[in-house]
Amino acid sequence: MTDMRTWKQRKWMMLLIVLTYLLHAGLVLFVVRQPELAIRPDSHGYRSLAESLMQGDGFVAPGSEPLGLSRTPGYPVFLAVLFSIFGTVSWPVVLLQEAILALVGLILYLLAHSMGREDVGLWAALIFGLMINPAVWALTLMTEVLFTLLVVLSFFLLYKALSSPRLVWSVASGLTLGVATLIRPSSLLLLPAWCALFLYAHRKSLGKWKTWSNAAILCAGFFLMTLPWMIRNQVVWDRFTLSSISHINLGGYLAAGTLEEAEGISLEQARAMLPLSEVPQPGQKQVYFDVIISHPVAFVSQYIKGTLAMLLGYGRTTLAWIWGEPFPVAQALDSLRAGDWQGMQGLLRSANLGAVVATVLLPALQVLVYVLAGAGFVTMFRQGGHQRLLAIGIALICLLILAPVGHVGNARFRVPLEPFLAFLVAAWISSRRRIRLNNHVSSPG
Repeated sequence: MTDMRTWKQRKWMMLLIVLTYLLHAGLVLFVVRQPELAIRPDSHGYRSLAESLMQGDGFVAPGSEPLGLSRTPGYPVFLAVLFSIFGTVSWPVVLLQEAILALVGLILYLLAHSMGREDVGLWAALIFGLMINPAVWALTLMTEVLFTLLVVLSFFLLYKALSSPRLVWSVASGLTLGVATLIRPSSLLLLPAWCALFLYAHRKSLGKWKTWSNAAILCAGFFLMTLPWMIRNQVVWDRFTLSSISHINLGGYLAAGTLEEAEGISLEQARAMLPLSEVPQPGQKQVYFDVIISHPVAFVSQYIKGTLAMLLGYGRTTLAWIWGEPFPVAQALDSLRAGDWQGMQGLLRSANLGAVVATVLLPALQVLVYVLAGAGFVTMFRQGGHQRLLAIGIALICLLILAPVGHVGNARFRVPLEPFLAFLVAAWISSRRRIRLNNHVSSPG
């Protein structure tokens, strides 16, 4: 009887998961009707680079200039492949990106199944499917969804490598992380975390030589994908690096944001006061660090405010198209970030009722996710073994992906974290259900 009931519950949950991701596909109709919905400022650069590839011109921007040092080739190649098949229209891209979210949900299920917790996998797939932020950003020609898929896949392959000494898992995890880094360079920070987890997991089960050699093979897979691009940058830009985005981030956001906060000026005005360039020049970093060191309170303040906006915000433009104007979630957060209470109240008073409810409800739901994810982390950590390693790995992913970009205040940077948050929430739900079931079985009568 219990087995039949469990099967029925699984069947209904699977059906609900399928319906959830089918709803994602339905969102693509908004892009079919209004193609401009898929375009963000960065999208123009990705499109132009993809079109250059299709025309055989290589990685060049408009005007035949070489692809900037801040850009990596992964997403333009992805777009070029799809454009060559479907033409330079947006809806096939966003349809595939919504399908990729379903694939991420499947990988979450497989990850949980590998650790013998199928129920956690089902809950994780469902919770991730219900998250609004990934579905919204999948409607845009931006890197978020493809990058998220590759990070989750690499982590799944890493878990297989932690569970088995077979080299194929280590190589596959490294290769996948390398491809992710060609989509967005921030995942370069994950490589040391991957190696640390691998070395810790096998510190007793394998010999010292084999453990270190397997970790080296993981790194080799990573650099097999990224090293050619670094060599290309050395040839074109005389810089042996994957990307200059960290340099741009330091000057154009961290130092400029600190000046903005300290001087009470706009971000554009702050940037005009700094020596900014895409290719690092001698002495620039020292100027940036001097600004930050001179205004430590302003630096911490703008970083915290930006991080909170990123953690609680949503894609305002896309939701405004779908929900209807005005949609003041991001504007209200901006006003709160600036301490403009009157401005925030004015936004809420002028908005339609649905937008006001969403402005309150969506951030509140996100806070709930963080709270439950924290409880899930504690639950998995207490289990010990591979579950503890998974919990630590997820915490490292969230920290290493969030920390370099949190101050920017853009909700799109939260997308790669959300599958892992869903997994932690699912672990907590599963543990509570097991406790209730055990109490029910052990109760008299």
